[in-house]
Amino acid sequence: MIENEAVTAARDFAFSEGPVWSVQFAQTKPGLTNAYLANLAAKWKPLMEEAKRRNVIRGYRILVAPPAHRDDWNVMIVVEVESMAALDGYSERMAELAAGLDRPEGRSQECAQFRELLGMKLVREVFLK
Repeated sequence: MIENEAVTAARDFAFSEGPVWSVQFAQTKPGLTNAYLANLAAKWKPLMEEAKRRNVIRGYRILVAPPAHRDDWNVMIVVEVESMAALDGYSERMAELAAGLDRPEGRSQECAQFRELLGMKLVREVFLK
């Protein structure tokens, strides 16, 4: 029996693919880091907890660090999903959850008073073999 080339190639990788993380980098406005985190705790965290409960996401983290320079981030928000496929329809599912929690859309505009969003990346976790 001839082995499928894709299967053989996959076995040759030094890693296996894991979950996908959405990573946002934010820089809070001077003196507003605590206010931004309080806003996330009050309005964003309940949505993330419901998304986790309904298996829309696997988890989330908020990381805080001193900026390395004046244009650097100081708050990193990461949200973990099962795979790239889990992102299909993600925005719609999150909007439905937000509506169910009586959360109007527009968190980005609301958060803009506290921070500037510097960028976002989708990254995949890998597990070394």
